[in-house]
Amino acid sequence: MKRKYLFKISYLTSQLGNVHNANTDVIMKLERINSFITWSVYSIAEIKNYKLEIKSKTGHLFHCLLTLMPGETRTEILDTPTKEKLTICITSADKRTFLEYTEHETSNEDPTPEPATAPESPENIESVEELFFIGQHLQQYHHATRDPINYYQEALKRDPQHYQCNLAMGTLAYESADYHAAISYTNLALARAHKLNKNPICGKASFLRGCAKEKLCQLGEAFADIFKSTWSGNFQDIGFYGLAKICTQKNNLSEALEYVERALQLNSMHYHAAILKSYLLIHLKMKNDAISFIDDQNNKQPLNYALAFHKYLLTQTADDLKTFKELMNHRETNTIHIANFYLSIGDKSTVNILLKHCDSEGPMTHIYKAYLLDEPDQIKVLLNCAEKTSNKNVLFPNTLIELIILESFVVHEFTLYLLGCFFYSKKNYARAISLWEKALLVNHNYATVLRNLSVYTFNKIGNINKSLYLMELAFTQSPADARILF
Repeated sequence: MKRKYLFKISYLTSQLGNVHNANTDVIMKLERINSFITWSVYSIAEIKNYKLEIKSKTGHLFHCLLTLMPGETRTEILDTPTKEKLTICITSADKRTFLEYTEHETSNEDPTPEPATAPESPENIESVEELFFIGQHLQQYHHATRDPINYYQEALKRDPQHYQCNLAMGTLAYESADYHAAISYTNLALARAHKLNKNPICGKASFLRGCAKEKLCQLGEAFADIFKSTWSGNFQDIGFYGLAKICTQKNNLSEALEYVERALQLNSMHYHAAILKSYLLIHLKMKNDAISFIDDQNNKQPLNYALAFHKYLLTQTADDLKTFKELMNHRETNTIHIANFYLSIGDKSTVNILLKHCDSEGPMTHIYKAYLLDEPDQIKVLLNCAEKTSNKNVLFPNTLIELIILESFVVHEFTLYLLGCFFYSKKNYARAISLWEKALLVNHNYATVLRNLSVYTFNKIGNINKSLYLMELAFTQSPADARILF
């Protein structure tokens, strides 16, 4: 439903020109050219006896009744003497404002915004708070030439227990799979937060430390930390969901169901909590409850393909399988998303079933299949298939579950290449280069890796001669590769 709506909006904006407001039923425009205005209304759904009115602050200019069938448009051009801002308003038959738009004013008196200026270097920033906010800005916008870590570290030199900066560093460490560092930073943050109050207003540090400990399989300590985070209102829904996941991993399914229901009470649109609840109902043999819950959630989350998959697992009908496949749309990123959910709760068997029905053929799909096998010959075939299909399409790894899977195959050139890409994106250049160099030991003619090393050598080391040498080697191996040629 949502995709169809977005398609209609984008299609009609190209047909109507400037579109000024829209909802799921109508699209409107109000355009002024000299002393004339053009108004248009396109109907997505049927509307009957709706009132359209064009007015200014001082009076009414035009009104009419609208009755349109889906796909119909009404357009009129009006002569208007007023230069006041105009509002076009559609009112439903029961006199409720249905949709409206008011012209924007442009003022010559508004000053032109000043261009953005680069922040001072960290040591020249006066306050710890400003260092934190500069780091947040650089991190949020993925700044190409400034590193937020430098600003966080400068702040921590001055105040080693600064809560926000330790949290920022801990989050970056966690996202880079450096779980021990994440725990160290959150320990420092909590030392400050818990000094006077064991139940601080923000639960993020406890939650993050719990997530890091979960990755290290310290489930008892992880549970305690995540439970602590639920004291804070901003982490209750995600915290209860995290507790439900840990209980599921420990096979305490009834307890897991209690926690996931608490998460959904706080946030009924929690995407992953809905998936986990349906999963738990299935495994607790509560088939009717599971189907009822999934049907209810489909009204709220019609594009939740994991719920569609669970519905098929319950019914085994061709129609439900068709619905699931249509939602998946052969997209590998959808396959990875659902597979990661099952792997995060320790369920490899359901991933096997998923991979048999999802119809995605990308590189990571083959790697996930290899991860579930024990036969070395079949694993090698699948990894080679992954490398071949990467010429058409490759999704670079960006989740921690993908990292775990790739680290299971540290002797294959393609998985070493992908691992290097992951750590390069996290600015862990030393580890990325080490992995790419290992890939070259397996295949010294690996053109893509030679190209990547060339880019690194030029951008980060500044060695132009070595960079050119590596790029020429890459070009020799793959002269048709546009990324190498240009």
